[in-house]
Amino acid sequence: MGFRSRFVDLSAKALTAVLAQMAADHDTAIGGSPTADSINQRIRSMDLLMEASGDGDLAAVKTRVDLIPTTAMRGTDSALTAIINSIQRGTIQLDGSESGKGTSISAVVMAKTFVNLVGNRASGLSDDNFCHLQLTTTTNIQITRSANSGILIASYEVVEFK
Repeated sequence: MGFRSRFVDLSAKALTAVLAQMAADHDTAIGGSPTADSINQRIRSMDLLMEASGDGDLAAVKTRVDLIPTTAMRGTDSALTAIINSIQRGTIQLDGSESGKGTSISAVVMAKTFVNLVGNRASGLSDDNFCHLQLTTTTNIQITRSANSGILIASYEVVEFK
């Protein structure tokens, strides 16, 4: 049985020949002047840009990327500590019968603060996963969910700017 489409029927032999030709075509070096706007022309342009920048291969690019400091991701970068006053993280658990509840945090200025839902996991229905976090007072976060058939654990992050 061969490949069948609504455009062309190919026998197994013809399909093998087409696949062999495609493999040969894709294993051919890209010429110095590929057809304008073709995929080969775009790849050739990227190759030339990498060569011009001194990064002739992806290993060289990775080496340079690895040199970028990661201190900003750890919250120790001086630019970030200059604008962030505090970061508080924690989890809130809702039991099967609870549709919402609050948890205490250290006092923040509400106008300069936002709450991130970092992740959550529920043991009941899929609707148990849909939850909402809200900063309700300077010292309280409220979590609510759309269904309450199982246990929900939500991880949060409160970021306060200076």
